[in-house]
Amino acid sequence: MAKRDCHGEVKPTVASRVCVLGGGAFGTAMAQHLAVKGSQVRMWVLEQEVMESINVRHENPTYLPGFKLNERLVATSDVSEAVDGAEMLLLIIPTPFIARWIGENQRKLPWTVPLVCCSKGIE
Repeated sequence: MAKRDCHGEVKPTVASRVCVLGGGAFGTAMAQHLAVKGSQVRMWVLEQEVMESINVRHENPTYLPGFKLNERLVATSDVSEAVDGAEMLLLIIPTPFIARWIGENQRKLPWTVPLVCCSKGIE
């Protein structure tokens, strides 16, 4: 996503509502970056204790200890809630679990919204 300024230069814009699917170190770091840039970020996380820590203390001590998270970043363990209203989805779960995760959650994903696979590695 980008806009042209009054001089014709292309300036990147940040999606206002982003969903990060995955609450590990990489997912948390990407969610934090987007929140700092101004996006409202809803993150899907697997672990209940990670969700509570992000929402209550604004930190993820399990996967990214020592970093205070932006208040525009919230977490949920419900995929449907996480993707609701998102303008972009970032899939950041471990590569070995992607196929199974997509198979289990494909009906919950809004297929008119860009899905960016940020996971690293080869299955």
